[in-house]
Amino acid sequence: MTETDTAGTSTTRVFTGQTVSRNGSSTATASQTITIGIDEPHVMVCTTSPQRRANGTVGLFFNIQAGTWSSGVNDPASPLYHSTPAIYVQHYGTMCHLSDLAGYGGNPANYTRAGYPVNETGNPTPPGINATDWGAIYPYYTQPG
Repeated sequence: MTETDTAGTSTTRVFTGQTVSRNGSSTATASQTITIGIDEPHVMVCTTSPQRRANGTVGLFFNIQAGTWSSGVNDPASPLYHSTPAIYVQHYGTMCHLSDLAGYGGNPANYTRAGYPVNETGNPTPPGINATDWGAIYPYYTQPG
């Protein structure tokens, strides 16, 4: 990083022939390595029984860090034990059960499982990409035809 003050003084000395108008030097430069954090991917999961969320509400649906889920899904002491990825319903998004669709004005009987998973935005895995790497873990339900 190089600093320049409001007068324009930075790393360069400006000499007009008679006076030094800007006495810049290398002290205007600093170097430091920084790490830009990348959030861990999140996953939407459904627990087998209602659990208290971090915000104090209780429910089955959780949007949590993938590492938290993978460490708790097989731990009998974890509230995430035996939890599963949410489902993705065409035009509605993620939810725990197809029957939840009725609460959003949809008819669950009009939807069937497509046979392939999608990511959290409803997109199937592009050719040549690993489904898990793409985040395609959500069973996809769509309206036939």
